[in-house]
Amino acid sequence: MRIVLTGATGFLGRPLVAHLARLGYECIVLTRDMARARACGIPPEVGLASIDDLPAADVVIHLAGESIAGLWTRRKRRAILDSRIDGTSRLVAAMRRARTRPHTFLSASAVGIYGNRPGELLDETSEIDPRDRFRAEVCRGWEAAANAADAFGVRVVNLRIGNVFDPGGGYLGGLLPVYRHCGGWMFGRPGASIPWIARADMVRLITLALANERWYGPVNVVAPEAITHQQLASGLGERFGHGGTWAIPQFLTGAVLGELSGALMDDQRVIPAKAIAAGFAYQHPAFDTWLDEMFPVAAQGEYGSVPI
Repeated sequence: MRIVLTGATGFLGRPLVAHLARLGYECIVLTRDMARARACGIPPEVGLASIDDLPAADVVIHLAGESIAGLWTRRKRRAILDSRIDGTSRLVAAMRRARTRPHTFLSASAVGIYGNRPGELLDETSEIDPRDRFRAEVCRGWEAAANAADAFGVRVVNLRIGNVFDPGGGYLGGLLPVYRHCGGWMFGRPGASIPWIARADMVRLITLALANERWYGPVNVVAPEAITHQQLASGLGERFGHGGTWAIPQFLTGAVLGELSGALMDDQRVIPAKAIAAGFAYQHPAFDTWLDEMFPVAAQGEYGSVPI
């Protein structure tokens, strides 16, 4: 099976393409800079092609988009929106024109589509953010652009990805130094839920979405067990020798980060109903087991080294 991927040089894409290559899939990465792609660690057996040329493929996996890091100024918001909607629309148009069309299209989306929903359990059938804030607007347009491929017979899966946890980047990339040097700070309410998933589980769950031909539409790519801001702050704080946790006032986070603050503070108890029904075996269903593996306690009683 031949798989074409976008965004394969990023935090999510690198381990995914390496995993698929190990499984024996023929993978081709679309990129604007082939030298940089190789320098980012793309395996040598993985092919490279121009982002402007869609090779023949059985499956397309689309993870590309403007980074959400940084302040969400008007210009930044426009770049986030356009890169996801326009980029996906161009890719779907290329699939439509292809002499041999792919049979499956896995396109990234995000749990931001649900918005701030305290007290609710959110599965793949839940309505999108009733307040229709910016993150939901982006994800709604993103998914609509991807779903256009359904009109010409392509199976479309919208990967609603949660906060991906790994010491090497993602959600925790900028926060680990804070926890290491400044203690257990909380950006949201202590009891608010964070939709999270270990990066290794994200890779395996996307691989299942590729193989499971019965999956269409939204798939929540999150862990099954909830984590709260209190658990995140206390768990990481303790690993770095800090006993207490402190909450940053929400108005202050909102004033400094603007709409980006929603990605840190929204209360979202997201359930991976499709993954659970399919019997997906998480390596890290709970935050505690992930902590034990990522930040092991050394025999002498001190915590092991932490890559930051």
